[in-house]
Amino acid sequence: MSGAHLRANANTLATTADRPRPLGPSPLRKVHTDNLVTLDSQVVAATDPTIEIPLAILDVVQVVINGRKAACSWYAAYTARQVSEAVKHIEKSNGRHQYFVDVLQQVLDILKKEAKRRRPKRKKKFDMATAINELSNLYLHLEVEEPEKSCETHAHSRTHCDCLVRIWRSSIKTAHAHTDLSRRIRTAIHASWRTPRAASVCIQCSFLLPCCAWTCTISWMEI
Repeated sequence: MSGAHLRANANTLATTADRPRPLGPSPLRKVHTDNLVTLDSQVVAATDPTIEIPLAILDVVQVVINGRKAACSWYAAYTARQVSEAVKHIEKSNGRHQYFVDVLQQVLDILKKEAKRRRPKRKKKFDMATAINELSNLYLHLEVEEPEKSCETHAHSRTHCDCLVRIWRSSIKTAHAHTDLSRRIRTAIHASWRTPRAASVCIQCSFLLPCCAWTCTISWMEI
């Protein structure tokens, strides 16, 4: 190759190197299943800086695990019903899939535990009294009634109740008496109606009912 060609190639390489490279996604790297738990532990242990654990990602992983578990269960039931040699490769594939699901579950458990640990602790609203002095302070504002005072109060309450019972019984007797009196008056009036009269008769009677006192005047004309 001549010197002119070498200079041309060098210029081309220099020009290409000076060009800005387009920004794009970094090349994908394959991660083995056995390394997932190790990488997960490194994410949790990172402190400078701390790697955030989004709860949305945990929810997505949980959904993925649930779907893959359902698929593994379906294929396990399918191969259990088959007796041919053709399903052996399905059993092997399903076994590898089940192992992958178990590793995902381990990763999710580690991340969920760390996310829960990072969650800010809530302040307790009520402090439980555990010490002896705290338990004794619970009774500082209670009023204790002396036994003698209690007996006097009980006797006074009982006397008051007995008085109320006597008043109630007396009221019942009075009501029965008034009811009987009014019944006798009505009976006498009804009997007088049956007696022929040729003139106007005016009967005025006064009696007391349990709730009010009133006067009744009855007039009628019988031939």
